[in-house]
Amino acid sequence: MHTHAIPYINFDGQAREALAFYKDCFGGELQLLEVGNSPMAQHFPPERYSYIMHGQLNNEHFVLMASDLTPPPFTAGNNFAVMVACATEEECRRYFEKLSEGGHVYDPLKMQFWGALFGVVTDRFGTRWSIGWDPKAA
Repeated sequence: MHTHAIPYINFDGQAREALAFYKDCFGGELQLLEVGNSPMAQHFPPERYSYIMHGQLNNEHFVLMASDLTPPPFTAGNNFAVMVACATEEECRRYFEKLSEGGHVYDPLKMQFWGALFGVVTDRFGTRWSIGWDPKAA
């Protein structure tokens, strides 16, 4: 097993919807633990029981984790970007297009000066994604 980083995204009540969207985009298996089904339920008001305490999307290439339990104040997408290093050009274009739906393209997908196809998009949930494919690494 190799050491690797796992992105963890905090949301403000949208973790379930966001992880379902990411599953639709990338595929994989989604696991969700609601606050109300956890040992921590007694520490939360009933209106937060449907919040996601921990969510995890596993596909054959990466793991993405998320939660609705964010230290206040919540600010979407201001502290990280999730980098997806794609195996093929087609995969790179497909992911970028899907993540752009309802989002904002910060840097359009294009061949960059360093020789990679690369772009940056903020998705409809406020999460910033860097999507790239390096033909030299293929």
